[in-house]
Amino acid sequence: MGLCGSSDLNVKDGIDSNLTYDMMGNQLDNSEILSNKSMTKYRSIKTYNSKKILEFEIEAFIGEREYPIYIPKKSKIEINILEDKNFLWAFLPEEKMIDFKGYSNYKYNNKNLGCLLLRISSSHNYYQVNSNKFKFVSDAEGSLIISANLDIDNYLFYEPKGSIKLMIQGGELCDIKTIDELTKYGLKSINFKKKEGKPYSEIYLNILRYINKARINIEKYINDFIIDYDSSINEEFPIENKQLSPCEIDTKLYKIAEEHCKDLGKNGTSGHMGTDGTNLKNRGEKHKIKTKDYAECIVYGYDNPISIINFLIVNKYSKNKKERKILLNNKYKKVGISLNQHICYSYCCVLIFSE
Repeated sequence: MGLCGSSDLNVKDGIDSNLTYDMMGNQLDNSEILSNKSMTKYRSIKTYNSKKILEFEIEAFIGEREYPIYIPKKSKIEINILEDKNFLWAFLPEEKMIDFKGYSNYKYNNKNLGCLLLRISSSHNYYQVNSNKFKFVSDAEGSLIISANLDIDNYLFYEPKGSIKLMIQGGELCDIKTIDELTKYGLKSINFKKKEGKPYSEIYLNILRYINKARINIEKYINDFIIDYDSSINEEFPIENKQLSPCEIDTKLYKIAEEHCKDLGKNGTSGHMGTDGTNLKNRGEKHKIKTKDYAECIVYGYDNPISIINFLIVNKYSKNKKERKILLNNKYKKVGISLNQHICYSYCCVLIFSE
């Protein structure tokens, strides 16, 4: 298996190990398949030569994604893009598929629209991948962030499709607990299994991670994941920089969120009212939720955990920042999360918080 004509990352000979990990950094048996409910297509990372080389496929997406790869400061990183006509992506309707260099006829912030960008979580410096064999020296330490060059404010005008496969050398593959410790979030271990014993899908666990990252250290979260954050929006609705308790996924709230999310997606509707006329209170009573203090947030257009949580924090269309107040309310200790496809807005995510 040779890649990109690179002698540095050619793993054709002498593979010491070929281990597979999920995108949370947990080792998998090669026969193991992640939950089919996961909305992600980048389901595994393969390692070669004693984990020194990582191979993974990234799906075309909107926003940024964090990978369980830790990059120490001043690390020499080499990226190789797999030369294969099957690995292309696109972001605009009615346009041909493109590669990682993006659309040369369209620009956003003086870079090709859709081009592949890399950065370290603690840095705002983007590295634009402009060749199949790309090298850089990290200017900071933190987790690896990958994104496409897009104007996020107009996300509904884009239709991500396709994927690119790449190899990276120079970073350290970690599980998410280690990543969160190294990046100074200190998230506590949470039991992610439902009462009936089946694990929640990877995408829901990642959404929960970013909920808790924001709650544990909102100032750091904004610096790491909301690059273009406008601090002026805090003048009327200031964010208190204090550590909140993390949330846990609740089975009943999950079922309520899933029920409403599927209803919205299937019927192409929006809002907190179901097509059968029920509201959140009705759905809570149906599933015998005891507490009367719970709240619902709905995000459309994103299947990306970071983008979903960023929308709740920023949401410039919200006059009272209700979603942010819910997300950062310390009285809420439980959450139900559901993400489904939506016939009008591509995706719909329902989050229900309770005491």
